[in-house]
Amino acid sequence: MPDTNKLISDLPASQRGIGVGIDLGTTNSAISILNEEGNPKLIKVEGKSTIPSVISIQHNRDAEDEEYKLELCVGVDDSLDHADDNPDKFYYRHVKRVIGMGTTTAAASIEVVPHLVIRTASQRRKGKSMNKKSKKEGLGGLGLEKILQDARENPVRLALPEGLSSTLLEDDVTEENEGTVAPEVLSSKVLKKLFETAEAETGERITRAVIGVPAYFNDLQREATITAATLASSIPRERIRLLREPEAAALAYGIGKKQVGRGDEEELVLVFDLGGGTFDVSILEVGGGIYEVVATGGNNMLGGSDFDARIAQFISKKMVEHGCEKNYWKDAGDVAEKLVTSSEQVRIALSNTKEVILGLPTTAEGWLEMQDPKEVVLSTKQNDEEFAHVSDVGIAEDGLALVRLSRKAMEKLCVEEFLALLRPVREVAILAGAMLPGDASPSAVEAVIAMEEELELELAQNADTFANFYDESGEAVEDEVDDEISEDMLLQIREMELKAQKKKQQKGRKRARNTQKDERKFREQKRKADEEAKRKANASNVKVRDGINGRRITQVVLVGGATRMPAIGRLLAASTGVVPQKTVNPDECVALGCAVQVGILDGINTDLQVLSPIEAAMMRALAKKRGLDVENDDDEFGDFDDFDDFDFEGGYSETVYY
Repeated sequence: MPDTNKLISDLPASQRGIGVGIDLGTTNSAISILNEEGNPKLIKVEGKSTIPSVISIQHNRDAEDEEYKLELCVGVDDSLDHADDNPDKFYYRHVKRVIGMGTTTAAASIEVVPHLVIRTASQRRKGKSMNKKSKKEGLGGLGLEKILQDARENPVRLALPEGLSSTLLEDDVTEENEGTVAPEVLSSKVLKKLFETAEAETGERITRAVIGVPAYFNDLQREATITAATLASSIPRERIRLLREPEAAALAYGIGKKQVGRGDEEELVLVFDLGGGTFDVSILEVGGGIYEVVATGGNNMLGGSDFDARIAQFISKKMVEHGCEKNYWKDAGDVAEKLVTSSEQVRIALSNTKEVILGLPTTAEGWLEMQDPKEVVLSTKQNDEEFAHVSDVGIAEDGLALVRLSRKAMEKLCVEEFLALLRPVREVAILAGAMLPGDASPSAVEAVIAMEEELELELAQNADTFANFYDESGEAVEDEVDDEISEDMLLQIREMELKAQKKKQQKGRKRARNTQKDERKFREQKRKADEEAKRKANASNVKVRDGINGRRITQVVLVGGATRMPAIGRLLAASTGVVPQKTVNPDECVALGCAVQVGILDGINTDLQVLSPIEAAMMRALAKKRGLDVENDDDEFGDFDDFDDFDFEGGYSETVYY
């Protein structure tokens, strides 16, 4: 058995194998390695950089042998390739959203995570499911202790196709859990496919891995992720490490590399991570090759799927307007599923074009016959002459409701979601003592959403600033934005906010009263957020600075496919005064950053070091104990630079263990 208390570089070549970086995402997953030059590169799975985090399980009732009754497929979402329901085949999505959770806290995801079993311990004994009232009660601001207790005593499970035994997937199955499967078991199937692909591609055995996890994951969620990795491979548990996704993103973007050896002042970097089902935002302090997360926040019940739900509501409304019965999809099998997946394709299309023409089936049968969710998007061309007669009201034609939907209209549908994204940004800025020169009030958000056309006219010279983050091929646009452009943008944004406010004032008293109500609600939420942030800061002796008195955020990094929506970039520019970077594909940066961390742990890259807040506090305490000069004002490291010899798990030592 290999000695895990050695640097990988100290082991014989025959025992080293390779290390991999993994993004086990809510919607998509990816795996990467370091090339010969020590740079991260993605391993393509079936020709693609990422694979859907989707697992399908089918019960083959005709199979004679028990082992053949289970048919499992990973990374392929073919749920729309058949028109009829198959009660013996289940598709599992967004599993990451409930991994390591209890049923009470997972109840909020029941509309997003298919086949989620929501029953309390007492309800399981009585054979009852959680009702809607119980679901609402389960969302009511549980503290961390209650959340962990819920996860330990009542871990969430997902249903299997009827008649399929849980023992085909898990070894440790009780009578109570029969017919269900744990989220970490499903996640292990995705990881296994990634591991097997990487080993086949490289011809090397994987002996260690770094997996990205959201910054807000608690201990049980992190432990469940490690369990999934051990189920998927023969990697020793000690050689599976977790890395916060914002830290991984910063490593992928190469932030901090230019500072190494120069002694530059620390930077504050805001990492905005909006995935398919989760959202978190963090502020990192980066300097001299040190990466430290100083504040983190977010919402694990908010993601791109919530924007898709808004579009689905719009589509449903249009269907009713063109003759469909209200809620007709609820009793129509796969219609609801196809409605949601089609809405996702509409959002993706509007991230790359300003308007689309939608062709919506007017019957449930029409939806069931649809083979590809992209079929609802008939055209992405502006002013397409073929559909010049189609308006935003819609028109019935050849069994379809033709509807014009603009990006601007879609953004207005999602104003509440955009507002929900900005509140955590303010909270982490307060905790980190960062400056937010812009405004995040409801009126300002609406102004930013509405200003796209005006900005195109007034910022013609910097039009690329507001260009789509990705070209038509989906590749990242390599474009650096300097500070001068950022400042110009902030000025233009403020001017547009004023213009938008003037236009609003002309729309009548009713509109004004509604705006005032929203503003009062925002101010109250802002006050509570400020008080909560200061309370947390006082508890940990952290300085809190607000507004123009704080430190400037120097870079904004985007993570997650949902950040491709152009409104995200505009909103962040409005609130931070910094144009988000767009030099790395947000779908790939977590996996790439995890591979960089593999190099750090292997001793290949000795210039960079990632510290958690606890590790940073220990480092400062050690520096003070050794009599080194540490500034009391900002708690910086001072002249202490031999941190490479400190083992955060075992104390001070001569080597850093992997």
